[in-house]
Amino acid sequence: MLAGIAVGSSAAVVDSLSAGLDKWRALDWVLNAGCVWAGVGVLAGRVQSRAVAASLMGAASLLATVVSYYVVGALRFGTSVGLAFSSSRSVEWLGLAVVGGPVLGFVGFCARRGDLLGLAARLAVPVAVLVEELAIHPLDTRATGAFAVDPWLNWTHAGMAAVAVAWMLVSMARWRVSSRT
Repeated sequence: MLAGIAVGSSAAVVDSLSAGLDKWRALDWVLNAGCVWAGVGVLAGRVQSRAVAASLMGAASLLATVVSYYVVGALRFGTSVGLAFSSSRSVEWLGLAVVGGPVLGFVGFCARRGDLLGLAARLAVPVAVLVEELAIHPLDTRATGAFAVDPWLNWTHAGMAAVAVAWMLVSMARWRVSSRT
């Protein structure tokens, strides 16, 4: 749950710093990526020893992430916290946390297993990163150089994809070694 509060709070602060093309925008991109927020729910479930607790913690951690994002954002911009939660976007995100949180928490719980289901669960977050970075938000190559439009943002995209591939390779290698014993 602390990871959720940290991600939500940090994302709200960085949102206010990310105007223009710079490193703050790149950090904003990472902290507001759907795959990172989903990873909070998976991590919350991963540390639980029972499936029901994992599902509940998945939802609770994502609720904490959304609440901290809107509370810190309201405080940072000097608006009413109640007003921040009256927007349709905040209601959507809270609803997604309630609906998706238990599923993501259960995925985290399954990641504890040593079988093929456990491997699939361990690959869920890096696959989500790859889908988000390569399919939903591809590199912006409109300028003459591949990273010329916004180098901070494009290197962030490339870095997230590289970390996801490394995460997948390590997960598969560890599963392969452990399944032989």
